[in-house]
Amino acid sequence: MTMQASRIKESLRGGAVVGTWIQALDPTACEAAAAAGLDFVILDMEHGNFGDDSALHMIRACDAGGVDAIVRVPGAGIEKVKNALDWGAMGVLLPLVRTGREAAEFVRQARFEGPAGGARGGCPWIRCAKYTGVSYKDYVDWCDQNRQIWAVIETPQAVENIEDIARAGLDVLVLGPFDLANALGFQGDTGHPEVIRALDRVIEAARGQGVELCCTLFSADAAELGRQARAWKAKGVRFFTNPSPGALLFGAYSAFRRSCRGEITA
Repeated sequence: MTMQASRIKESLRGGAVVGTWIQALDPTACEAAAAAGLDFVILDMEHGNFGDDSALHMIRACDAGGVDAIVRVPGAGIEKVKNALDWGAMGVLLPLVRTGREAAEFVRQARFEGPAGGARGGCPWIRCAKYTGVSYKDYVDWCDQNRQIWAVIETPQAVENIEDIARAGLDVLVLGPFDLANALGFQGDTGHPEVIRALDRVIEAARGQGVELCCTLFSADAAELGRQARAWKAKGVRFFTNPSPGALLFGAYSAFRRSCRGEITA
């Protein structure tokens, strides 16, 4: 049921941490990610097409497979942060963070009231505390050791304030080159020199504060994925995701069609 050791933290001891995005109601995708040996899935409640009940079922699928569930909440409201953690998610991810103050408030919402200085209220009957099957103190200790608090850096304002954001107590900063490129006026050109400079500033600030970095690899080709991963690793990035199952299915179906029609040859 929950209260498993974080697979992310275990994998960090060995190097790269690997996950994927899920944007549709698809517990099977969670099970497949776990079976493939991934460390985490990001359940995307900002851009995804599922709601609270569905997110809970997908967290259950993650638990059963032993893969960490990170919920990208649709905003910084305390209700969704509290809900996701009470359901048993290993962590929460804040989109569109812009300032250190926003990041610090998000961290506060994910931590319990009391000595941790948080705003999250407690309840002994929630799923992730096994409905009183474990002592509440053991549950709180488990949270302190395993809970993950992430934020996406995807706006010019976030880059401008990155030093303050990196000091806010987050565990991981997710690089958002696509939205950043759009915001800078380059219409999704993630390789534009100005976008690269902005990301390098984020990486420098995060590494200076000991915050981990995560990036999405934009390819379905194994050789290209390896090239991209090596380039990011050289900059100190240790967390990697691929696109959502929809994008992966599109690539696989397209390759299948082209192969059967003779458009791809060995």
